[in-house]
Amino acid sequence: MPRGVYKRTKAVWNKGLNKEIEPRLRHSPETRKQMSESHKGKTLSTKYRRRISKALKGRSKETHEYIAILADKRKGHPVSNETRRKISDSLKGRILWNKGMFRAGLTPWNKGFTKENHPSLAKMGEKETGDRNVAWKGDEASYSCIHKWVRKNKTKPKNCEQCGEKKKRLELSNTSGEYKRDVDDYRYLCIKCHKAYDCGLLPFKRRQLILKVW
Repeated sequence: MPRGVYKRTKAVWNKGLNKEIEPRLRHSPETRKQMSESHKGKTLSTKYRRRISKALKGRSKETHEYIAILADKRKGHPVSNETRRKISDSLKGRILWNKGMFRAGLTPWNKGFTKENHPSLAKMGEKETGDRNVAWKGDEASYSCIHKWVRKNKTKPKNCEQCGEKKKRLELSNTSGEYKRDVDDYRYLCIKCHKAYDCGLLPFKRRQLILKVW
């Protein structure tokens, strides 16, 4: 059949109508059951799946915006007791899709995986680290949070950076007393050197600064 020869001259009869307005669009329970049974076992071809995927591309944002608009419209509208009862009755006897998936003795899919040996976990970690995290405070972070950040981003040596002796326990020591988010502003010192350095760096002023940023 030649394309573009036959043009639609009349509007579709059900355009703009829904089953609440037009009775002809409502299906009886028997009809719905027959429709469900007729579609069981059917599989879509790869070509058809591709066409559906192409048609749905770019709609996710519009869908989320539409859902947000509907949610705003529903705010402040109480649900009647009859509607609540209908929802409750429709959910009775329904089996959850994940029932039995999380039982005792079941091995999780990510057991033994880390960011180093699993690409998915690495991508998830990259999306939520640093300034991409919703809880990121930058230079306004607390004393303990900045120390955690420095420990994560600064390589810990085996020897004290002050005396050079090998110690089992090394602590982070701030050099400027301003507690900047800068790895070069911290050193790993042994307990003895850490105490000596802190006592020599304006003890009272430093103590007040610690209490302020904590």
